Amino acid sequence: MGNPRGVKRDFVALEKRRFQAVKLFGKGLNSSEIGRPLKVSNQTVSRWRKEHC
Repeated sequence: MGNPRGVKRDFVALEKRRFQAVKLFGKGLNSSEIGRPLKVSNQTVSRWRKEHC
């Protein structure tokens, strides 16, 4: 995954998605249900879940 060569990552947008995911953890959604609308992988959601729960 990642960005194409020469395209910088938008860390502010990524941080916003991470905080949205953290809010959704409490609703009992699985990684796919959280990652799909936020456009991040299941692995990313799982990593965020481990860090915050």
